Amino acid sequence: MSHQYDYLAHAVLGLGASHLSQHGNVDYTSQALQHRVTAMKLVNEQLDHPPTKPADQDALFAAVICLVTQSSLMPDSMVDYITTTRGGNLVASTIITNYEHSIFKYFTPLEHDRSLERLICEQPRDFEAIEGFHASALRIRPLCQKFTEVAYCESMIKCINNLRTSCLEAWREFVILFILPTTFNNQDFMEFVDYENHTGHLLLIHMFLLDYVLGNACLSKADEPEYPGRKFVIINWTRDLARRLPSSYQVYTEWPLEYCKFLAERDARYLLSP
Repeated sequence: MSHQYDYLAHAVLGLGASHLSQHGNVDYTSQALQHRVTAMKLVNEQLDHPPTKPADQDALFAAVICLVTQSSLMPDSMVDYITTTRGGNLVASTIITNYEHSIFKYFTPLEHDRSLERLICEQPRDFEAIEGFHASALRIRPLCQKFTEVAYCESMIKCINNLRTSCLEAWREFVILFILPTTFNNQDFMEFVDYENHTGHLLLIHMFLLDYVLGNACLSKADEPEYPGRKFVIINWTRDLARRLPSSYQVYTEWPLEYCKFLAERDARYLLSP
């Protein structure tokens, strides 16, 4: 498809360059950014004139998926990942009008839930990680003042509580948590991800780490991704956040930093976020 759509070609090349930079011996960061900027410009132009043909809709959605995935492999792109994901949800819900005629026909909520049931494989629980995450989330909860922050924190707590008894119910709640920012209006979303909103960024980094806590409990070892670059990017996001937070917020990074030490040495199973 990329041979027929320039924006998809640039999105694929950008993703490939970021992937190789994380997993190879050559740094293609410059090329990755060049292709990304071009792809985003072309995608935005397409969004101004939404396609009507199924093939064109699929190509646009595929480009967005590549851009989202690329941002999970780039340093300093935590907010970009959430923002691009929000844009991807907009494309999925408005551009693709009939999933029956789409190559992404399994991307509907119903089919996604069915995929959970196929993938879930109850593993022995790491209750130390579960209790550590729960305690850290409870510590953050008093910081949450805006309704967006409260809703996000409560969903995380519900997710980790579900994990005590059911991986499937934990994963279902994680889906709700993952798409929650897409339900915020523009102003609320921008306030949530604002660089100075330390609470919002603490919540986001906890979500990324929760992905691995759940993945370790919900997926078999055979489902570990072959390329663990995403894991090390998220570890770096966590450490970068801890470095830039004011001293009064350092207490809220204690568990995330401790878990990152543990995560760096273990497998990279995560929930292949929706």
